Amino acid sequence: MTVEELARAFEVSVEEINESLLGCTVSISSRGEELVFFSDIELLREKFVYGRDIYMND
Repeated sequence: MTVEELARAFEVSVEEINESLLGCTVSISSRGEELVFFSDIELLREKFVYGRDIYMND
């Protein structure tokens, strides 16, 4: 998923997603979009849907 899609899905800003992804690896699509790996999406879901503290860089 792209950062923009995640922001829409979790109803947060793109900036909040980017801040949570600091230090994480993203892939760049052929259209130049940042793609987030599934394992990181699961951690973002924990944070934005369930309100659990996560540490993306551990």
